[in-house]
Amino acid sequence: MLLLVVTLESGRVLHQYMLLSNIAATAVRTGIQLAGLGETCFESTEEGENGEMVPLLLNLGYQATPPAANSLLAHWFAQRRAYVLLYHSRDQILVTGTESPHEPDMSSEFLRNTTDDESESHGCQTVQDAEEPRIESFQNTFAIRLEGTYTPLLFPISLPLRVESRSSYLFQNSNFPLQGGTVCQPKTVGSDDGA
Repeated sequence: MLLLVVTLESGRVLHQYMLLSNIAATAVRTGIQLAGLGETCFESTEEGENGEMVPLLLNLGYQATPPAANSLLAHWFAQRRAYVLLYHSRDQILVTGTESPHEPDMSSEFLRNTTDDESESHGCQTVQDAEEPRIESFQNTFAIRLEGTYTPLLFPISLPLRVESRSSYLFQNSNFPLQGGTVCQPKTVGSDDGA
């Protein structure tokens, strides 16, 4: 019975992962063909109405109206594509986020790195834990991340599930040059100085 339950739950988790991966990949294909991508990290924040710092691009696609900032339009269109796919697959999705049931949280990222000798490459630096730092640096790539919690069928626990799809390169149209905002600055989490 235990082996049967483990096999069942493993299959359900794998199905959710593959379903979200396909949605994220389709949204990335939409994003990489759009101009005006603002250079942002997943961790980028902005000041909210009450003065608190809120994620800049979290769940942008759940908004029915496009943002006023031109640098966010391409992110909105890409996330909106993911939202449409999530809506059509809502009966199959078991991963929940902060917005509503069957709608995992979504965010996007665009990184542009310079490769000439006189300038440094820019990118987001993430750390899995204090002992094993993992630095990710990509050149002109767009990514979509879907994350939320998955509740097993027979166990009263919630498991985090995150899917991230990233383009191998970014299509560039000479008629629509890429124009972004601030460059992503390296970010370290869990360092010894408490930063």
